[in-house]
Order: sequence, then C-alpha cells, then structure tokens
Amino acid sequence: MDMLKAVAAVRELLADQSRWTREAEARNGFGDPVDPLADEAARFCISGAFIRVANPEMTAYRTYLRLATQAVRELGGSPHDDIWTFNDRTDTTHERVMALLDRMAELAAAEESAQWRRALAEDAAPFAPRPTSRARLN
Repeated sequence: MDMLKAVAAVRELLADQSRWTREAEARNGFGDPVDPLADEAARFCISGAFIRVANPEMTAYRTYLRLATQAVRELGGSPHDDIWTFNDRTDTTHERVMALLDRMAELAAAEESAQWRRALAEDAAPFAPRPTSRARLN
C-alpha cells in the first residue's frame, strides 16, 4: 500500500469520531487497550489506525512517522511533539486529527510526485542526447 493510500485509509477509519481514541494504539468496545490488529479493536489512535490499515513493514512505518512528525510541527506542535504526543494531548480534537491526516496526505502526494519525476528522469536518461565530439564528426 503506498503512503497516500495508507493516509487516506487512516482518515477514512478515523472520520467517525467514535473510532478515535487516546493513550492506547487501539481499544475494544469496552474501552480496554488491545492490539490494533486484533479483531476486537474498535477505536484507534492515529498510529494504531495506520498499523490497522497498512499492517506496515518497518520502512513504510518510518515514512509514516516522518510525515506525521512533519505535519504535527507544521500544525503548531512543539519541536518535541511526535504523533503519539499530538494524539494524546488534551487539546487535540478530532477536527485537529482530521487536519493532521489531510496535511499528511498532501505531504505524501508531494513526495510521490517527486518520486515519479525522478523515476521519469532516470528512465529518460538512456535516451537523452549525448554530447558529441567535433573530432569524431570530421
């Protein structure tokens, strides 16, 4: 799952405020902390929702955390805030969570676009005109 799709899936999962939680990656219907991949998981923090939808490999998770940290700081978090601190702060509202996920989607789209441009440039490189020496032409 690419990062833009993963962020969109997290946003969809957390769009209903009753699916969001604090101070645990996931909770069951009774409010008890559970593993985000558990069948009984019903509510998720931002990070737990990502684990649930993407079941990420470590590289994807690191990318997600980097995007999340950048978005947290851009949305007014302190330089020391991370995704867990942001999620668990008492002044973090569901609206702020949705805004964070929207910003993460923008960042992921920008990165994906940059990756495509680099890939296209690399693919075109073998076909790019090469400088010729005048000595060879004579």
